[in-house]
Amino acid sequence: MARDLWWHSHPLFSVGTARPPFIRVTIKRLGMQSLAATRLKPGTRALGRGPYGVFTRHAVAAGRVVLIGAGVGISPIRALLEDLPEHTDVTVILRASSAEDLVHRAESDAVRE
Repeated sequence: MARDLWWHSHPLFSVGTARPPFIRVTIKRLGMQSLAATRLKPGTRALGRGPYGVFTRHAVAAGRVVLIGAGVGISPIRALLEDLPEHTDVTVILRASSAEDLVHRAESDAVRE
């Protein structure tokens, strides 16, 4: 709800499960509006909706899953890793141009250790 951004819609990805009153999101800087969103002050009001689809732990039908992601799309995988039952056998495949481009890599590694 910031002055110059209230009418913009931005696809964001949750990084972890929501812990009221907080939610953490990932914003990839692709233009001036997403750059401006990264400079918002803590406490700025925002509107959100979703999640959409079935990319949740509730869709797991077996004790094993393979999660595949690339770019900023790694963020929902990071969130799902945190939410899967402990006994789930997880294989994660992440794609990036370089190791430095792997979003949330250290966190993703630490979640399942």
